[in-house]
Order: sequence, then C-alpha cells, then structure tokens
Amino acid sequence: MSLHHISRFRALGNGLLARLRQLGHDDTAMFRMRPAHDQASAFEISTEGYMTTPVGPDFIALQVRSLATSSKFYMEVFGFEAAAQSPPGAAVLKTAPIPLALREPLRPLLETGPLGVGMVLWIACDDASALHDLIVKRGGAILSPLADGPFGRFFVAGDPDGYAITFHTAQS
Repeated sequence: MSLHHISRFRALGNGLLARLRQLGHDDTAMFRMRPAHDQASAFEISTEGYMTTPVGPDFIALQVRSLATSSKFYMEVFGFEAAAQSPPGAAVLKTAPIPLALREPLRPLLETGPLGVGMVLWIACDDASALHDLIVKRGGAILSPLADGPFGRFFVAGDPDGYAITFHTAQS
C-alpha cells in the first residue's frame, strides 16, 4: 500500500475519532489506531491496551436466599423503604446516593451459613444510637455493639442470610 493510501486511512481514522468525540465519547484517548491484521485495511480503531479507571460503586445488590423474607426484614426490622420500582427478581430499597437492592441469586448460594463473609457494607443513617435501639426493639440481631469509629457512631446488625450490615451516623 502506498504512503498516500496510508495517509488517507490515517485521516479517516482521525475523522472517526473526532466523530466519536462529537457523539459524546469524551474519553476518546482510549481509542487508538493500529495496523490492521488483514491486508484489506491499513489501519483499524482499537481499544486494546487501554483500561478505564473505576470511579466507585454505582449499585449494590445482596443476593439472598428468600427475596420475600429478606425484603420484609429489611423494611420491618432495619427500617428501609421500598423504591418506587424494582426489576423482576429484586427488591430495590430507597437509598441514596447509591441504590441498594436485595435480589434472587444469580448462581446457587450456600444452603446454610452466613452469606457475605469478608464483605463490609456501611450504611449511613441519621442516628446510629436510635436505629440500634429500634432494631433491638423489632427483634433484630446486633452483632457488634454501639461504638465510636472513623465514620462516627456505629454498630453491626445481622440479617436473615447472615450478612453483617454496619450502620453509622452520617457525618455532614
């Protein structure tokens, strides 16, 4: 292929990158041109060798053994409210800024024993001491008593599947 043709393909590739930017793909740095593997094209657009950076949790879902049992517990004992809409097989709870859901398993779960071992989920609340007392009054299990920590006053409560949920007083 002549230098003229290669320059022409490079210009087409740069035009494609410009069009991606126009369409709202701000991070077109992740796209690059590389020599094509076949002889029909001089260059192709590739994302190989580029990696995007995770920015943080966007949605949290706990897989539970019984969606009905867990949903009832999270609302009646922990005090969560149901979100306006939930997809089939899930119960989305009204939380902010990150949605929290309970869902039917995507793969088989252990039949016995606690789920979520090794995971720590912190949930902010207005007053950890008051929520602690309310959960106790409603029959919930407290796994770790009220204490002061790096995120303020907190305690750990257990759910029906053995998830250990840490509730802490939200700091402004």
